[in-house]
Amino acid sequence: MGVPHNLEAEEAVLSGCLFDEGALGRAVDSLYPEDFYHVKHKMIFQAACDLFSANRAVDSITLSEQLKEAGKLSQAVDVISGLMGKYSSAANIDHWLKIIKDQSALRQLIQKCNTYIAAAQESPESVDGLLSQAAGEILKIANPDTQSQFTNTISTFEEIYSELEQDASGGEPSTGVLTGLPIDEHVFGFRPGEMVLLVGFTNSGKTAMSLNWAVDAAFNQDLNVAFISLEMNKKSLTERVISIHSEFKKDKFRKSVLKKDDWTKLTSFGTGTQNKNLWVCDYPRLTINQIRAKLYNLKAKLNNKLDVVFIDYFQKIRSESSYGRSRQQELGEISSELQALPKQLNTPVVIMCQLNRGMIQREDKRPRLGDLREAGDPEQDADIVIGVHRPYQFDKERSERLMELNIMKGRDIAGGRVYQLNWQPEILKVEGKTDWI
Repeated sequence: MGVPHNLEAEEAVLSGCLFDEGALGRAVDSLYPEDFYHVKHKMIFQAACDLFSANRAVDSITLSEQLKEAGKLSQAVDVISGLMGKYSSAANIDHWLKIIKDQSALRQLIQKCNTYIAAAQESPESVDGLLSQAAGEILKIANPDTQSQFTNTISTFEEIYSELEQDASGGEPSTGVLTGLPIDEHVFGFRPGEMVLLVGFTNSGKTAMSLNWAVDAAFNQDLNVAFISLEMNKKSLTERVISIHSEFKKDKFRKSVLKKDDWTKLTSFGTGTQNKNLWVCDYPRLTINQIRAKLYNLKAKLNNKLDVVFIDYFQKIRSESSYGRSRQQELGEISSELQALPKQLNTPVVIMCQLNRGMIQREDKRPRLGDLREAGDPEQDADIVIGVHRPYQFDKERSERLMELNIMKGRDIAGGRVYQLNWQPEILKVEGKTDWI
């Protein structure tokens, strides 16, 4: 079989660009010269792009002049003449553009695979590094950095109006993924495309809190949930999920003798959650490319429906390459990549993040945005930042069962609210109180 290409589609797009300014704009916005297979087609499209950038008209005369200036007219003049007689209606331009993009993606995939087959045969020093690099390169083909298309505000208004109308009529709420706690009244759920940070000091309850949210989403809201832990193995995670869901005391997992009531709770969990979807991944050394690849694979497995992702935790994510950079610079790059992930997946992504130890020195130990400054500034990339705090950690006179959630930042919500919650450490469960301070 030959190299994937479609010359008819390439000719149709180039012909459309010569006769229709609208078609030219769409082609320039969607394609790169490298997406064309035929060498002469690449030359012509590059010349058309150069004219477009210079705000000059694109027709057979200006195109010929542009190619002449580049010393390439003799190579492409016959193709330009042929395109003049192959006018294709701009009404089909999107169809032709997709064909060209698809064929280009297949060629890139073949090229990348051949490159990494050769690299694999040379016995690389780091197999993990090669796999991570290969995964990242292939994902770039699947999700190129293309510019978002403009949308008339009226169409977005209609979508917003429809959601509000649905809520008012008593239909299913249009809120995002809920936590099952009183903060839902303020945050209204995590929405697709949002990056959410759950921050706290060591042992403050970040993992337990996020698992409470994940359990509520999967078992009460019937959503597809992914939980990636770079710190805890899947057995420990599942034990915590059982404790939260079935109020099964966590210390009983270490005991060899269980009572009848304990077995009933375990059996109930097993039968009651058969059709639920809480997926866990416990690999300890993941890069952002590997995380992205695993999530794309899971989303495909779930028929393209992944409702929320949890990642525990930010500082444990490995950089693709740490050569010549400080850890803070690495974390800054990782944060930027994580910011893109929710939009690529069209899914809210909740990321746990450790606060620096400087907070111990001050009197008020509640998390602040400034406590993240030495962690690559992920708070700048996040849409929502929520702090978790257990006063008992720092003041033994406070209740051990008091846990606080502080809405520290929200792009569309007011920050500053502190919710006081009931923490049950024996079953790792968090329950809400209705008051806030």
